[in-house]
Amino acid sequence: MEEILTVYKASKYCNVSPKTIINWIEAG
Repeated sequence: MEEILTVYKASKYCNVSPKTIINWIEAG
């Protein structure tokens, strides 16, 4: 659950959607 919160914070900070960040993480 903690990484989801981090993704959310990062999405707000970088002004991108959480889905985009999840794609980045999955892409490695």
